[in-house]
Amino acid sequence: MIEIMAVIVIWAILATVVVVSLAGSNRVAALEDVIQRIALSDRTMRQEARRLGKPITIRFDGSAGKMVREDDGEQSATLFDIPAAISLAQVRTTGADDDGRIRYSRLGVAATYAVALEPRDGPRQWIVVAGLTGEVTKVKDEKEVDAIFELLAPSRDDSR
Repeated sequence: MIEIMAVIVIWAILATVVVVSLAGSNRVAALEDVIQRIALSDRTMRQEARRLGKPITIRFDGSAGKMVREDDGEQSATLFDIPAAISLAQVRTTGADDDGRIRYSRLGVAATYAVALEPRDGPRQWIVVAGLTGEVTKVKDEKEVDAIFELLAPSRDDSR
């Protein structure tokens, strides 16, 4: 009888470890999926701006958990919904506005921007999207975002 109870306890412990491990894997997979969707949406909007020969604006709507396209200041299409398990914590740009809007020129170029994604049960993940190329880079933390944005800031000629 004691042997059976010992086996049941071991099985329960193993099942708990598996469940915890799978939960972590699901969180990482969901976060990676959102990052890939941001990259795809960015690439698509760049191509669309070049194809149409006119500026396009996207907006990260943190309260609704969406990435949307705007035409003439009005939402025209939802690019994708961010899963409820991940919140859009912050959007920053090297441009003048930090209102969650990314404006693509008719040439498909935008200001470099950074997005902070925060899983419900995990650490905040920052990504930086290069304005000229659209290349997406995961960065360690907001200090690294600050360093990148500082490098991109127009230099001031203080010698005058």
